[in-house]
Amino acid sequence: MQDTRIISKGDLFETVALPEKNYFLSLMNAALQLGVITDDEAKSVETGISLVLKGRIEAFTRGESSSVSSSVAKKLAESVVFSLGLSMKSFSSRRAAISELLVSVEKAFEKGQEIISSRLSYAKLLYKKIAKNLFKTENVFWNVTLKGINGFFGFYTPSLFAAEKHIVADYPVFFGYPNSLGVEFICDYLRAIYNENAFLNRFSLQKAEELLNLREGEYKRSPINLFEPLLTAAVCAAISGEPARELTGREEQVSALLENENCLSEFLSFVETALNELDLHGETRDYALKAIPQVVLRLKTAKSAGVLNRYFLSKETKRTEYITLSYGGRMSDGEYNALIERVNAATRADKTEIILKNVGSLSDLFEILADADLSESEYADLLSKMPLNAVAALNCRFSSAEFSDNEKEKAVYNAIKEYSRALTPENRAEFDELCEKIRFEPLC
Repeated sequence: MQDTRIISKGDLFETVALPEKNYFLSLMNAALQLGVITDDEAKSVETGISLVLKGRIEAFTRGESSSVSSSVAKKLAESVVFSLGLSMKSFSSRRAAISELLVSVEKAFEKGQEIISSRLSYAKLLYKKIAKNLFKTENVFWNVTLKGINGFFGFYTPSLFAAEKHIVADYPVFFGYPNSLGVEFICDYLRAIYNENAFLNRFSLQKAEELLNLREGEYKRSPINLFEPLLTAAVCAAISGEPARELTGREEQVSALLENENCLSEFLSFVETALNELDLHGETRDYALKAIPQVVLRLKTAKSAGVLNRYFLSKETKRTEYITLSYGGRMSDGEYNALIERVNAATRADKTEIILKNVGSLSDLFEILADADLSESEYADLLSKMPLNAVAALNCRFSSAEFSDNEKEKAVYNAIKEYSRALTPENRAEFDELCEKIRFEPLC
């Protein structure tokens, strides 16, 4: 039987803003303050939470203890509250949610756990979709973050620590990091990544990199959002009568449009032109449209600062002539394992000779440097005997290893950095130019 006292309350309880991150506690406070529940009912809910938490502690200790450290207890409690919050959000109204909560806190918790399981499956599917068509940029923060998200699925234990995020999301999505926890955070963050990735894939990597380098300088190692610069340039191209995919614009035409204080409506017509040309639909199109007011503001700021020409390519923009390298064929597993054993058993001088004489492809070279037992001095010795362009190729492969959990990959990265610091100014300039130009053929 429903509590008619709850149903008869005014609309304020249903409409008052509640933060997503601490939804359950905020909901309970609002219910108590607005008289939707009584003090006794609030205490009954607290008792129910305590019983659920007791069960979580027993699960954590596998029944061997009824107590845990304060830090673990705090995380377990946050997990229970997080699960209850998801349960409450799933109801058609807040009153209906509260009514069910008053019947059984344990059932509300179980409902929250079911929701978490469903969202976790959704997040895994979304991640696979993104990974399958990931935009092949060399931005460190994009690549490291996407790789790290996969680790979330391995560490996440929703039955005990459902509110934990487990990862540091270094790549800044355009609308900011979601103010949520656990699987909610991952779903919200991946949804943003999905839309930005879908947009980025409308452009060639060469065009995108030319623009990003013009806009941000050394974009590969900068924690920048990749979506907004391309969206801005695509719209500027439409304003200038250029193909949106080319990211080229004419400063005088973009500047003239921005002179109008109420330019947003006119600007939106060019946005529609660009998005139609890029064949964007559904959620990704909505994501781009939602960003336009901020795009206009940034362009106006750039115009005032005299740097508007950095926000799109021009016909005169110098094109980079890229060097495309093949990974080459791989030796068989048996040959590779035998070579690793020879290298690991050899002396320092012999290690370098064995690698240089027996490794015939970039694919094998990349793997053996990350697998063999080489010391800092042995890496240095090997690099010193390799041609400059080969070391530049290694630099491109291991450029993001500074943030890797693989210690051997970090060692290769550090050895390359030391190598580059020791180069003469002339050789360093040539090395840097090679690193900018080198690209790799797709693996498949």
